Amino acid sequence: MIIIIADDHAIFRKGIIELLLTEFTSIEIHEAVNGKDLLDKIDNAVWDLILLDISMPVLNGIETLKQIRAAGTKVPIIMLSSQPEDQFAIQVLKEGASGFVHKSKVSEELIIAIRIVLSGKKYVSKSFAEKSGFDLEEL
Repeated sequence: MIIIIADDHAIFRKGIIELLLTEFTSIEIHEAVNGKDLLDKIDNAVWDLILLDISMPVLNGIETLKQIRAAGTKVPIIMLSSQPEDQFAIQVLKEGASGFVHKSKVSEELIIAIRIVLSGKKYVSKSFAEKSGFDLEEL
């Protein structure tokens, strides 16, 4: 599995990398520091998954997501954010994201979210889906 993580905080990227390495034995992980860096890198390789922060300098995650989808790239994308799930999850899913994980819940939810989106389904936290009455099938 080949994953790229786009987040402007190096320490957060390193934490995700450690989490992924403990869970997946056959994984190749790349890093990008902002949306522009990600766009430059994804054109040159085949990716199984993109982990994309919403708030980044140069080009934010939502605009990056839009550009990736406009280019016809179908790779699953999980959006990561410290912003409230109820403010962004539905928006990014409608823009073409495969899932949304709040940064405060990464250690509990990211591996679950990855497995779900790699199976072809969408992911939001169970608590958000229950609280909002959100149905992933409606996207």
